[in-house]
Amino acid sequence: MFSAGPLDALAAWLPTAPLTPDARVLATSSMSAVSKQDAPVAAERALSMRLRTAEQALAQICAQRGVGCTVLRPTLIYGVGRDRSLTPLARRAQRTRVFALPRGRGLRQPVHAEDVARALLAAALRAQPLDALLEFGGGERLSATQMFARIRASLPFATLGVPLPRALLALAALHPALRGPITRLDQDLIADNARAVAALGVTPRAFRPDARCWGL
Repeated sequence: MFSAGPLDALAAWLPTAPLTPDARVLATSSMSAVSKQDAPVAAERALSMRLRTAEQALAQICAQRGVGCTVLRPTLIYGVGRDRSLTPLARRAQRTRVFALPRGRGLRQPVHAEDVARALLAAALRAQPLDALLEFGGGERLSATQMFARIRASLPFATLGVPLPRALLALAALHPALRGPITRLDQDLIADNARAVAALGVTPRAFRPDARCWGL
């Protein structure tokens, strides 16, 4: 059984779900479970707690029911124009023809949705179930500044790049909705792929987006 929806909803449904004895549960959580654990915004800390609680509950339920359970913690997912992190940047630039370029020293590791799907499928096809919680990021680590620049370069139209100075970012961070993302610009939001690659044999691609990644 594959699940890419809310993990807590899956954990709530699973105890009474009709599962065969050889069933396997393949699901996605998020690296936000750890990256937002000490976030300055209460809602983000609550999200982290909810994810970690759901991960633990899911593992316990699967163990009780005797079914395999593989959960991936992806980093920023992109690739099919449906994410809420990177695609909105491209769509906003399409509307305004302006692309904001905040500077950030923190590392990013965006992962393509197809690679997440490949990893889940590989877990399903293993000869033996894999009971594991695995970090899963893209095949390349780059600075937040570089990530934004590559998104802009992938757009099929010209945009005006507007660098955002630190002073402006500090002012914007006073807004609760922006405080978390701006604070994380200088933090590394990456995953250690070693266990996932070794167990599943899936090597995710480098971050080389094109317009199709944003549904453009």
